[in-house]
Amino acid sequence: MNIQNMLHALFYKEWMKTRWFLLITLITLIALSVYFVIVFQNIVERKDISHLLIMMLTRKITLVQLIKYVPIGIGLGMALVQFIPEMYKKCLKLTLHLPFPITLSTGVMLTWGVFILSICFASHFMVVFSTLHNPIPSELLAQSLSVLIPWYAAGFFAYFMVSAIVLEPTWTSRIAYCLIMALGLRIYLLSDQPFAYTHFIGEMLVLIFLAATFSWRSIHRFKIGYQD
Repeated sequence: MNIQNMLHALFYKEWMKTRWFLLITLITLIALSVYFVIVFQNIVERKDISHLLIMMLTRKITLVQLIKYVPIGIGLGMALVQFIPEMYKKCLKLTLHLPFPITLSTGVMLTWGVFILSICFASHFMVVFSTLHNPIPSELLAQSLSVLIPWYAAGFFAYFMVSAIVLEPTWTSRIAYCLIMALGLRIYLLSDQPFAYTHFIGEMLVLIFLAATFSWRSIHRFKIGYQD
């Protein structure tokens, strides 16, 4: 089997594992978005749009607080759905014995996870944007949308950290990863103020990249036989 066919097989395996998760997640996000629209319209009808705009301008209120922890939950769920079968159905051992570089097969799995999360987060962002862009001025709209960036980043960070925890063969390293994840998520959720993370986007990306490397480390340790 050539590399192209092997890649197709690996991506198909990831699709089979995660297709229902993707469907359920998109339905959940649609439901949350519909609820968000209803709440927003109710606020506008009861208090008038001008009152809402004044509150956003003077008190820096955002309109997306409802989904603060949702991206983290999606990232966590994606990692569990994708990698628990690999560990507990012995699929990972089979994958590691394929005539295929371990770094590339790991990259395929993580790339697929990032792709699914990107679909979910982009879909949610577009729904929020399409709901707010007409009644809300662009400056105030940017104020609300800016707080979504660290929350989405936290979702990717949670995905990579939970992946590393599930793939890690020793409990000592799993506990260390749990502590790192708790501290990292705390950083992403420190402030709900608009534009609070504008100057820290680079640092957020670095944290996500470092979290991604832990999965490669865990798989390498699993392959060479580390255990408690």
